[in-house]
Amino acid sequence: MAPKKKKSKKEGKKSSLTCKSCQQVFTNEDDRLVECEKCENWECQACAELTNVEYDALQIAGSRIHWYCGICNEDAITAVKTAELIKTKCKQYIAELRDELIEHTDGKRKEMKAEIEQELEFIREEINSVREEVKVTRVDQKLESIRNEIHSVRKEVKETSISGSADKNLEEMELRDLKRLNIIFFNVEESKAVTKEDVKKEDMTNLTKIQDVLNTSATFSNITRLGARISGKVRPIKVTLNNTSEHQEILKAAKKLNTDTVFNQVYISRDMTPLERDSSRKLVKERKEKQEESNNKKENVRWVIYKGQVVKGRAPVPPEEKAKEE
Repeated sequence: MAPKKKKSKKEGKKSSLTCKSCQQVFTNEDDRLVECEKCENWECQACAELTNVEYDALQIAGSRIHWYCGICNEDAITAVKTAELIKTKCKQYIAELRDELIEHTDGKRKEMKAEIEQELEFIREEINSVREEVKVTRVDQKLESIRNEIHSVRKEVKETSISGSADKNLEEMELRDLKRLNIIFFNVEESKAVTKEDVKKEDMTNLTKIQDVLNTSATFSNITRLGARISGKVRPIKVTLNNTSEHQEILKAAKKLNTDTVFNQVYISRDMTPLERDSSRKLVKERKEKQEESNNKKENVRWVIYKGQVVKGRAPVPPEEKAKEE
């Protein structure tokens, strides 16, 4: 019996399992075997060199503990070390970029301050000159004009502040990094249970069924319904994955839900920042407008969103041509 949720002896399609090391065939439900997560082969407890305590611990832990056979173990360790190295390098890169931006911002701030002070000094000199050359009434008019110029300069400096722009960019980068392993499930039927425990249990059951449709072994954690419960509305579910590989695997397999009889209304998206959501809405609006314009002109064109831009995709096959092919 396998300790992993991914596949157990009862769930397998075959009525027997063969140990890859000793080639012994096991047919009883009480036989003690484990499955390697990498090569997906089975080993009996004796060949895997597991004590009863270790085997039972794997059974209890389920997907929280990963097990690999002797051949695959070294590759798995190397993969984990590589992932950690990439994570460390990314953090180091973000820290270096932050320092570089701060240093650049401080320099620009000092440069802008010097320019403003120079401009104010020029204005002061001009005020003194006006007071000496014209009457008091003309001076008042000139002073009012100068005050407006000062206000305009201050407004321009505020709007073009490099420091504010840099801070926003850093916040956006940090927020995207926090969300990079999250995905959102939309239109997953919401539980009518009363207790939080029962609600979470039903959500996990539905997500497990969706996993089966997607044919993925990705591990979900931090499962959360977003927003307050409102009658008649289904709240999206946010989950966190273990790594970027699982994240990409889920998104690539998402289109399988379109043809499923139960979950064909469910769709999946990565967890976007407010800035990314705003950009996505604008792209969807632009694509819709261009598609309507092409349809009105009877152009055989299909507009799609690709790499942050609305571009022409593969043209749809006309109904008469499709009928010929069939």
